[in-house]
Amino acid sequence: MTTYTIKELCEIGGEIAPGPKPKFTIIDLIKFLFILQVRSPVGRKALSKRLGLGEGTIRTMLSRMQNNKIIEVGKDGCKLTEIGKRYSKAISKLMLYPKPIKASDLTQSRYSYFILLRKVLPKVKTGIEQRDAVVRLGGKGAFTIICSGKKFKSPSEDMFFEDKYPSSLWMFIRNTMSPKDGDVIIITGADSQVIAENGAIAAALTLLEPNIVI
Repeated sequence: MTTYTIKELCEIGGEIAPGPKPKFTIIDLIKFLFILQVRSPVGRKALSKRLGLGEGTIRTMLSRMQNNKIIEVGKDGCKLTEIGKRYSKAISKLMLYPKPIKASDLTQSRYSYFILLRKVLPKVKTGIEQRDAVVRLGGKGAFTIICSGKKFKSPSEDMFFEDKYPSSLWMFIRNTMSPKDGDVIIITGADSQVIAENGAIAAALTLLEPNIVI
């Protein structure tokens, strides 16, 4: 049975492989896998629009994914192979796809997204690493939140978000992603929708071990 790691996904994306760097990143690859998990087959034009990448870049991405037996390409577009489906499902067990959320009062940003991660609690420190990952993409920052019992706790201090930032967004998160004790939620903010969404994945990647099998 073929398995991959986060590090190997980076290599597919060319981020740590020798040679010219492609115009897509591991963030684009993860979004790509989530898209195909929900809808398949998908053509190049639809992928180009959804990912915000040129069709030439999409062709390069598809070629690399096809060469690694993650997708197969037909006249109707591309779809996941059995290997790709296992890969996609494994990622989904670690993180849920980021969703938009009305959290401007918290993030002080035009756009906000949130993402839920599982099995990463031991990797959480103060939340600065996740904030910095978003800022590097051009976002305003991020809040890392630990699900502690039925409450949302700050990792860096004995503070509960619902007490300090009362808002209907906490109920929205509960109803949308059904977080469990020990799960981690990251809320990102940016003045660009793409950056807020991509920032959520970038922040999530700071909590995933490079050699974890997915």
